[in-house]
Amino acid sequence: MASKKELRQLAIEREQQRRNQQRAEACPISHVDFEAMVDHVSDYLVDHGHSHDFAVTAAFLKDHRLPVESTLSFLTERRIKDDWDVLVSGDAHGFFGSSSDRLVRMPLEESELNDLLDWVDAEIQRSGCDHTHRLTRTWLTEHGHPTTRSLGALMALGGFCDCEVAMNIETDGIYPRNNSESGRDGNPN
Repeated sequence: MASKKELRQLAIEREQQRRNQQRAEACPISHVDFEAMVDHVSDYLVDHGHSHDFAVTAAFLKDHRLPVESTLSFLTERRIKDDWDVLVSGDAHGFFGSSSDRLVRMPLEESELNDLLDWVDAEIQRSGCDHTHRLTRTWLTEHGHPTTRSLGALMALGGFCDCEVAMNIETDGIYPRNNSESGRDGNPN
């Protein structure tokens, strides 16, 4: 027989699934299209900045023949007011639920992210932070990872420069614990 704690956890999981289903049904575009939209907006904003509107999001929707007005309405109803908010608050996992390997948007595998965090932290200790993503970009490029997409995911998690990447990013909120072997400190869970 399940304990009270296990029963509460099951009830929480069922409620999360119900809410995710409701959000998915309310969204005028599919999960896949939503993720592609966020990736596109992220890629653009990381390299070009933003103008406090939905210009990039709307252009993506139009170019992909997706419903523009109803999607923008869906976003604004959820307090996403411009392209920047799509980048930092538009994670598809928040609207459609987590996947088997991610709780939030992150293109890097856990071991890769841990390596990045350790390297950036060591470099900041050695030479300081210039309040850009110079170190993070260097590591991503040298290791063949998608730079703008990874930077967008890091910014969505509070990593707006190298020192914030090192201080604010923790793998615990990104990867489900039952699917990973260890946390950032390398100790088993």
